[in-house]
Order: sequence, then C-alpha cells, then structure tokens
Amino acid sequence: MCVTRDLSDLLNDAKDLQRGLGIVEKNAYNIFDRLRISTEQQTVNSFANVNASVDVLATITNASKIQNSQWDAKVLSVIAKSTSNLLNGSLNDSWKGYNENESLASTYLKAIEDVINQTYLPTGHTDNDLIQENVQITIYKGSDANSKSINSFKVNATCQSNSPTVQTAIKNLASKLPNNLNKQETDPSDIILSVIADNCNKIKLELRKDRLPNHEMYCVFWNFSTSQWSDEGCKWGGVDNPNICECEHLSAFTILMAKEPIKLLYNEELTYAGLGLSIGSLTLCLVIEFLVWNAVVKSNIAHFRHTVLVNIMVSLLIADCSFLASPTPSSNPSNWCLSLTVMKHFCYLAVFFWMMCLGLGLLHQVIFVFVHLRKKVYLGLCFFLGYVCPLIIVVVTFISHNNGATGSYYSTETCWLMYKGVLKGSIYAFLLPVFVIVFVNMFTMAIVISRILKPTLSEGSSHDEKEVARSIVKTVVLLTPTLGITWILGLFMQMLDLTKQPYAQIVNYAFTFFNSFQGFFILLTGCFGEKRVNCSLNMISNDSVLLAGTFSNGYWFSTFQLLNIKQYRLIKTYSCLRHKLR
Repeated sequence: MCVTRDLSDLLNDAKDLQRGLGIVEKNAYNIFDRLRISTEQQTVNSFANVNASVDVLATITNASKIQNSQWDAKVLSVIAKSTSNLLNGSLNDSWKGYNENESLASTYLKAIEDVINQTYLPTGHTDNDLIQENVQITIYKGSDANSKSINSFKVNATCQSNSPTVQTAIKNLASKLPNNLNKQETDPSDIILSVIADNCNKIKLELRKDRLPNHEMYCVFWNFSTSQWSDEGCKWGGVDNPNICECEHLSAFTILMAKEPIKLLYNEELTYAGLGLSIGSLTLCLVIEFLVWNAVVKSNIAHFRHTVLVNIMVSLLIADCSFLASPTPSSNPSNWCLSLTVMKHFCYLAVFFWMMCLGLGLLHQVIFVFVHLRKKVYLGLCFFLGYVCPLIIVVVTFISHNNGATGSYYSTETCWLMYKGVLKGSIYAFLLPVFVIVFVNMFTMAIVISRILKPTLSEGSSHDEKEVARSIVKTVVLLTPTLGITWILGLFMQMLDLTKQPYAQIVNYAFTFFNSFQGFFILLTGCFGEKRVNCSLNMISNDSVLLAGTFSNGYWFSTFQLLNIKQYRLIKTYSCLRHKLR
C-alpha cells in the first residue's frame, strides 16, 4: 500500500519516539501539528493514508505510555483538527480496507481516547471548547459536589466528579463501526460521545436520535476487547425519555435504534384467522338478510336498521378482502398496492360512516319517541354519509399527498396509509374521522343506557335492578360490534408504544382480536341476536325439513300434509309474536 511521503516520515518519527529516540513531551505538539497539515491535503484520500494517520495517533500514544509522560493540553487544538479531517465526507470510501475483519474505526476511536488520557489537565484548568466540523473536545474543570453538564453537537453528559472532565463528541464515525447488537441489526446515532473523568461512577447522557414508533432503543458503549457494541451497565430512559441513557461506567457511548419494530408473537396469524372468519360470517349474514328480508322488514324502523346493516356488511366485506389480498406487498406490483390502499381507505371509512348512521337513527328513536323519520330523508342522508363523505375524504387525501405518491400517500411495505409522526401523515385522514365517529356512537350508547336506567331509579326494586343490569349488558353486547365501539382501542394503540410492556401488548392483542373478528361478532349480534331473524330462520329451516319429508313419500302428497305445514307456520308465527310483545 502506497503512503504519501509526509505521512510516511511522520509515522517513522512516531515509531522512533516509541523506541525511545526522543522525548514525547517535547515532540508531541510537532507530531500532531504535522498530522493536521497532512490530513488537510487532498492526497490523504486513500485507505493507506487514513490507516497511516490513525497509526500515528496510536503509536505516539503508546510511546507516551512507555515513557510514562503526558503532553500539555494545548496539543488538543491540533488533535481536534487532525482527527476531524479524517472523518470528512470525502474520505468515507477511504475507510474501507482490504480486510473487513479488522475495524479501522475501532482503532481510531481507541486512539482518540488514549490521546485524551495522555493529556495533562491541571486542577485549575479553565473550561474550554475545541470545536471542529466532526470532532469537538470539551474540557470542564473540577468542581466539588457539582455535576458536569457538557453540551456539544446537541448532546449532553452529566457526571459527578471533582477532577477535570473531558468529553469528546465524534460525528460520522458510528456508521463505520459494526452496527449490530446481539446479532440484531440497528441504526446508530450520528454522534459517539466519549467521556473521561476520574471518580465518576455513574453518568447520565442525552444522545440525539429520532426514534420511530414501536422501535426499541439501546444505550451502548464500544467494547474494545470484543470489537462490538455492548449494553452492559447501561439503561435506556424508555419511551418517555427516548434520548436519555444512564451508564455505570465511562467509555465511548452512543444510542442504537432497532431497524425493525417490535413484533407481537402470533399477532399476524390472529389477524388473518379473524379476517378469514369475518369474511365467511359476513357472507353468511348477507345470505340470511336476503332470505328473511320480507319476513322481518315490516316497518320503517326495521327497514332503516336492516338497510344500514347490509351496507355495513358489504363495505366491511370488501375492506377485509382487500386487506387479505395484500399480506405480502413486496410481491405485489406498485399499482396493485396503491389500488388496495385506496380500496381499504374508502371501504373502512364507509363502514364507520354507516355505523354512525345506525347510531344516529337509534339516538333519534330514543330521544324523539313520537317523531318518525321520513324514509326518503333518512335513507338519502345515510347514503350521502355512507359513501359520498368517505369518497370526498379519500379523493382530497389522495390529491393532497402528491396524487397518491409512494412514501407520501401510502407505503409499499404495508400497502396502507403513511404514518410520519404525531398528526403527520395520510393515516390521520383515516384515524381522525374514525375516532370522531366512535365517540359519537359511544355517546349514543350512553344515552340508550341512561334511558334503560330511568325506570329503575324511580322504582328502586332490587328485582328490577337485576333486570336493568341484564338489559344494559345485553345492550352493550349487541351494539358494540355494529357501532364500532371496539375501535376505541385503536386510540390507546396510538398512545401506547410497544416498548411499554405489558400494557401496550395487551391493548394491541385486544384490538386485533375484536376488530379482525368484527364480521363474526356482527353475525352473532346483528343476525342471530335479533329474535325476528331467528324466528324467520327457524320457519325456513323447518319448512325445508317438512317439505323434504313430504316429497320423500313420492306421489302420496296429501292435503292433510299441506294442512300440517300451514298449521306449523301459524304456531311459529304466534310464538314469534309472543317474543316480540315481550
């Protein structure tokens, strides 16, 4: 490997000092100043020259240890400049050597720490900042019982020490070190913070790193013996203090962020199982509505309710199918992923707007008992809210996010809307309307429950109180799936980061369970939970059995058997009417 003459001579002079040919204390400034000049030259842009420059730092430091001597603090100004020059962006490729197993960056970091350790700092030394583009060396004098708060490159370090404290902040070095922790790939902070002080047993660090939601952070130090990051003795401040680290020792620190978010065990499997069951349940529910429509829709109120339910089912069915169609977006074409995102955005919004129509209809029925809704007005309003409003939201969101551009409107990794931070990203064009509707429907449910409670408050009967309690439970169970109340868990999901264990995990699993199985719950409460639907289904079922038994006798189909069928229908109709009157 070819090295420039200046660096070659400089390295030889440092090796002479290491062999004892000269006094380090007298020659240190000259060596470091010549290194500064050499690293400012354009000819340094090769691995051989960068490696030689780092060797100069390591060699002269070793020579100082051998001679048991230290150099004056004035050399730190030229050290800061020369070490900063080596980290300029133009030299990034020059750090890549022929042998990837040996880390030049680790040697560089060790050399800087050793250089600082070999610097003599008297007790009365004044505070000083040596600021360069990529390296800042900050010196704080000793102060009894006072902590040191060091600020450089927007990072802070605080420790208890009576001796001078030297902090070195280094930019553009972390990316040159192996960025994994316990075989997990991580994304490092831009800054490595090295703190040197005597009698400092515990240090508090503030390291800047933008954290993505549900991504774990690790406070680490560089372990020179293993040549890798280690979190031993360091503790992360958690989601409430994401940039804070506390460590029980001094070293070169940084903060790492996991490249992948925390994944909940079996959460995806639960989601797809629930969606599959929901799709089957919604299909069955639509078939049931088709079979019993004429039997159960006998009034305007029944017509309103079942019309809204059918539209909720259709919208949710299409949305769930679109969700299942995009489990592996990496294998889907970009246009297909965009189409699925738009479809899910529109259909899920339509589900909630139709749920709001159901809630408003129920609210009107409870409050204005003697004022009947006009069929055309109510259905016209429902179809406007159910389909036109979601369409307007989707179109405006699509256009305002670069006409549906990737990374602006949707993500190709999830085939869903983008989240870019608190109240940032297209996802809020879905979340905000949903949460508003959920709160409106929760208000509706509260009004219904208050109406149920009124007779009990006036009568004060213990028996009636039990009946009212049963009625309240029944109301909550029947209305929760069709009004989308379980989606309130989504609000808590946005508030709780997955690093907050175990509360975030419990909320996430609950949200996944209730909302992926929503179609199944609608089948139970919206179809099987209605007595008139059950009566109609029983009549259809028993008619089929009687007819099958009758036709099995061939041509012996008598008038007596027909009368039996009609008699059975009358009995079932009377039974259903009794249930209705109750």
